[in-house]
Amino acid sequence: MNAFKNEADKVHAEALNQVKSAVPNFVKQYDLYATLNGFTGVVTLEQLKDMLSLAGKGRIAQVYISKPYTVDIVGEPVSYESMQEIGVTPDMVNSAPLIGAPEAWNLGYTGSGTYVAVIDTGIDYTHENFGGYSSFPNAKIPYGYDFADGDNDPMDHNGHGTHVAGTIAGVGTAKFQDKDGNLVPLKGVAPDAKIIICKVFSDYGPYAYSADIVAAIEYLIQLKQNGVNVVAANMSLGSDKGFDDPTDPEQKAIKNGYLAGITFAISAGNNAYFEYALGPDYIGTNAEGKYTSYVKDPARVGAPGASRYAITVAAVNNQGTVLQGQKLSFDNDHVMYLTSGESPDPVAVFKKQPVTIVDTNSQFCPGKHASVRYDGKVVLIDRGGGCTFGEKVGEALAAGAIGVIIGNNDTDASLISMALSNAANTIPAVFIGGPDKLKLRSAINAAGGSLQGVFSDEIATGYAATDPNGMASFTSWGPAPNMAFKPTVAAPGVAIFSSTPGNQYATMQGT
Repeated sequence: MNAFKNEADKVHAEALNQVKSAVPNFVKQYDLYATLNGFTGVVTLEQLKDMLSLAGKGRIAQVYISKPYTVDIVGEPVSYESMQEIGVTPDMVNSAPLIGAPEAWNLGYTGSGTYVAVIDTGIDYTHENFGGYSSFPNAKIPYGYDFADGDNDPMDHNGHGTHVAGTIAGVGTAKFQDKDGNLVPLKGVAPDAKIIICKVFSDYGPYAYSADIVAAIEYLIQLKQNGVNVVAANMSLGSDKGFDDPTDPEQKAIKNGYLAGITFAISAGNNAYFEYALGPDYIGTNAEGKYTSYVKDPARVGAPGASRYAITVAAVNNQGTVLQGQKLSFDNDHVMYLTSGESPDPVAVFKKQPVTIVDTNSQFCPGKHASVRYDGKVVLIDRGGGCTFGEKVGEALAAGAIGVIIGNNDTDASLISMALSNAANTIPAVFIGGPDKLKLRSAINAAGGSLQGVFSDEIATGYAATDPNGMASFTSWGPAPNMAFKPTVAAPGVAIFSSTPGNQYATMQGT
């Protein structure tokens, strides 16, 4: 290896002199040996033409333009506090059992003795979920580098990398509620694995560039060659409509990493599985015409996940979410409610005093309900009927109601943070799950048509099951545009709860 490196260094030096002659301001960044034979660097846009003209001359076989990639996350992270506000606490506590992680732990497969690389936005190496160390490197995260900014501090200022690392190898310092109401540690899938953090997203921009990704893989191969047991690398990043391209620098690097014994788990992408491939004006014909090029393209798997040397991972639904809200108490029983966030707080308005609750037995849409007065009462209304939540609350307000409880469809236990509008936000409006709606309706009927209830700020919890067999609505899945059979596997990617910077936790979804 040393002889090869010495010879490669000579070639690199000759190639660099050649580059400097054509592009004097070229700034070299990283030497590459095991991934590609070459180096990475930076030029200005004005110098790009001169740089590309060097391909095939002297010591320079090829010149590649570094491509941008984004993190594969859908929407914005939702903090634990925000989840409490909207009544949802989805987490690794539920998704890890879905893939059989506890069974693997019981057999001794905890990741002990292995190193897993996270090629991402960095990591909060002081987080309690990684041991709570005060600095980097440390016992949990012994290796890493900031390839994007070229320094030794891979601190995460985005959050995505910390979340991914916690999902992979969080130690489970904090405990959260599972679907059975038990407090259990929030552990990653391989809690005893050590983490190698390769930061490829800069603190100063939204993209990771292929040059830095290749340099990160080079680093991992060198660690492997030096005896570090690097078993896998995670890349939750990409660009859509990727090809399995053996000439692509990142895919060459992934191949050589694979041949070195590193398994690459790479996102399939978050661009769904169906899109129009070309615009309707591409050949100047009507979109619905006989000869239109406005065709639907199901090939949506991203790059570099399309590589044949990668385990390409799509997302499926989680098996359920733990719900959290507040108690509406009545007759030694209660239901769980969620405030809308756009209407007055019922605890503040009613001051924890009993209110009269009646059932409209209606979806209470404008023009579709009986003209009944509900002066001074809180009314129970069904979801649906083709009108908005705001319209329902507005109708109740016009009928004299002082508060509204909207119940979900009968079998749907989930809670919704309702969007209201106009006058609808002048009285308290809360949402309850379908089973709780049926319970409250039964209690109202048993009480003769009206019931005394108290809106409390006491926390209530519940659980809403979801179908874990369904593909996530956002996930990309195959085949790849060149008909490669992708993705390789699918795993939970919806409502995953894990660590975020600052000793915080949040839910994210993606691949």
